[in-house]
Amino acid sequence: MWGGEFWIIKNCPYGQFLVETNHHFFYKFLEVSVAIKYIGFDCGNVLVQFDTERFYSFVRRHGKSNLEPQELFSGSKVHIIKGYDLGKLDDEEFFSQVKEAFQLGEVPSEVFFYLMSAIVIPDYKMLELRDNFRRRGVGTVLISNMNNFHFRYLMGKYPEVLSGFDYSMISSHEGVAKPDTEAWIRPLDYLGIKGEGMVYIDDVFENVQVACDLGIRGWHYNVKDKNFLSCGALERERGKFGEFLELMWNKGILKPYENK
Repeated sequence: MWGGEFWIIKNCPYGQFLVETNHHFFYKFLEVSVAIKYIGFDCGNVLVQFDTERFYSFVRRHGKSNLEPQELFSGSKVHIIKGYDLGKLDDEEFFSQVKEAFQLGEVPSEVFFYLMSAIVIPDYKMLELRDNFRRRGVGTVLISNMNNFHFRYLMGKYPEVLSGFDYSMISSHEGVAKPDTEAWIRPLDYLGIKGEGMVYIDDVFENVQVACDLGIRGWHYNVKDKNFLSCGALERERGKFGEFLELMWNKGILKPYENK
């Protein structure tokens, strides 16, 4: 697994990278049994950034409960967001449960869903990084926990975020969500590749760990803290990931998927 604290500082022999942590240098070995021909992307906080601070501020301003808004994503109310991401809740059911949990009073659904759309910010530098490798013939895969509202919103306003993937695993469409291993197994099976044939980037460390357990080369995109708030590392993390992909390309490890 790479990412977060890792920084590539030198080209080494095939299958071997020299990387730097905050405290020391060490060699990390890659046993490359098959070429990597696909890059797998998470969507939220990778291809788009969520303005979580704005969402939290809205809930605190309008909510009457004592619950902190992060409870929706990693606490006592996480079952609501999980049900929504799996497609088990429609938009109004999701809004109703969030409104009840945080006692949002007279907030109308139109205002709430305007906020839900406004907090989504495409990262065009990451999209260009993705498209740069697409132009070289590298395959791309989307593996995202995404509700139907955000899917419709992105397809309507920012279709470039979701278009052009060789396989898209959208949780609300397939009824499977990360960290369930099936979220990665489905695209691997569809593409007919082993896990070693893909490098995958995600902002959630647990998801990267599960992907690595399947043989996928994982990269933790360390841009959010434990409460999904920005940690001010977006430019640095994007740059590190781009340099890592370039290194793999230059060493002949990352290749066009047409070259069987």
